[in-house]
Amino acid sequence: MPNWCQNNLDIEGDVEQLRQFAEYKESKFFENILPLGEWEYDKSLEGWGTKWDVDPHHCELDEDSGVLSVAFDSAWAPPINLYNYLQSKGFSLYATYYEPGMGFAGVYSDGENREYSEFDDEFFETSDGEELDGCFGIREDFEDWDDEDE
Repeated sequence: MPNWCQNNLDIEGDVEQLRQFAEYKESKFFENILPLGEWEYDKSLEGWGTKWDVDPHHCELDEDSGVLSVAFDSAWAPPINLYNYLQSKGFSLYATYYEPGMGFAGVYSDGENREYSEFDDEFFETSDGEELDGCFGIREDFEDWDDEDE
């Protein structure tokens, strides 16, 4: 059983292409964007950056702004390779992610991946720290874990 990485993704671009991305088959969101064919572990890691495809729990296209907003859980890591692929195809991307089991989180913004594994008070005072805590409640997780250890 994997550790699940929580992801929020906004893709901005051509509305028709975004509409096609949003019309994925169950558990085939990544495959709909970057087809890899029959599943193979190494091919999935190389193509998407994570072990398995996903079935988003939120997928909404705002046609007026040309933004597809997606929330999903991926196995072990965020799909950074998929993000890089979309970036190379001219899409603008903004993503946040948090993997509580291994204790890392990050922000991906138009080709730049900022990943963090130190969550002290100084981190939570940065703009990325504030945003990641707001998205995922990281501070609360750490407080809950501290309470369990007592």
